[in-house]
Amino acid sequence: MRGVICLHSGRDGELLALLDSATITAWRTGLAAALGTHVLAAADPEGGAVLGVIGAGAAAGLPAEAAHATLGEILR
Repeated sequence: MRGVICLHSGRDGELLALLDSATITAWRTGLAAALGTHVLAAADPEGGAVLGVIGAGAAAGLPAEAAHATLGEILR
């Protein structure tokens, strides 16, 4: 599905940006998955964790990138 997200100024309605909706949706999905992982994952007593992602395209890549960004060094 393709579309455009329009960002307008709240002050005067001026168009500030046009954003690809597929890219924004993919990043939102990845970041939501990473946030859920961060909040719900149990702490590993050995100080490390393994993350497995099943999916294709943005459904696999962006959640893994976002999880690494939010969970950082504990992922191996």
